[in-house]
Amino acid sequence: DEISLFEQVLAALVGVRYAVSFGSQRAGMVTLLKTLNGAGGDEVIVPAYTFFSVPACIVQAGFRPVFVDVDPNTGNLDPTQVQDAVTAKTRALIVTHLNGCPADMEPLLKIAQERNLLLIEDCAQALGAQYRTKPVGSFGVGCFSFGEGKNLYAMGGGMVTTDDERLALGLRRARAQA
Repeated sequence: DEISLFEQVLAALVGVRYAVSFGSQRAGMVTLLKTLNGAGGDEVIVPAYTFFSVPACIVQAGFRPVFVDVDPNTGNLDPTQVQDAVTAKTRALIVTHLNGCPADMEPLLKIAQERNLLLIEDCAQALGAQYRTKPVGSFGVGCFSFGEGKNLYAMGGGMVTTDDERLALGLRRARAQA
């Protein structure tokens, strides 16, 4: 009951309809990526400056990480670099909101929408952060961590946030089968 309540509270805080808990952010991100049913050679764009577990999740889910440079002023993903990195094999774009500082979401969201990419927000260090008054984790699919050194420490655990009911149900189903 407490976990279900925590999911509801976090979904409301982030401003989405659904939050699905996992044993870790890594477990949530891998499960999320596996919902894309990637084929050999499919790619996921990821910032070159991020925690090692993010590209590890990409590989574990069967994709090839494509590292894209970051803006030297913010340390966050550079949208102009992303635009040049997207190929026909790109399936998703992971944005890391580094140290609680949101990435420049407007152009990244536009790229994701125009290229039909799943936009995944790595919000491990950004619970409560906002981009232009909108909470991070609500632009695409958010992945939160509650491990050591995070904004909300809960001795581990993770959460995936979304407005997509089918995705939330699929994540819950996959979590139950793990």
